Amino acid sequence: MFSPPWIESTRTLSPGSPKDIELPEDNPEVMETICYALHHRIDMVPFQEMSGQKVLKAAQLIDKYDLSTAMRLVTDKWLC
Repeated sequence: MFSPPWIESTRTLSPGSPKDIELPEDNPEVMETICYALHHRIDMVPFQEMSGQKVLKAAQLIDKYDLSTAMRLVTDKWLC
């Protein structure tokens, strides 16, 4: 995504000015939960509070971004 031909690659990368990439089709609350899990912030990952609808949306994003291996332990817990 940060190399050609993607539009995001046309701007200069620098630690002082990170890129904002809009993902309007992704549910922000579910994406935040996935990011917490991927960054080992398990204290921020809801387990009992995940409704069936949110689990479905999470599954769609996990599939979209090919995160099934990284998210396996969390998703197993959601489905128990």
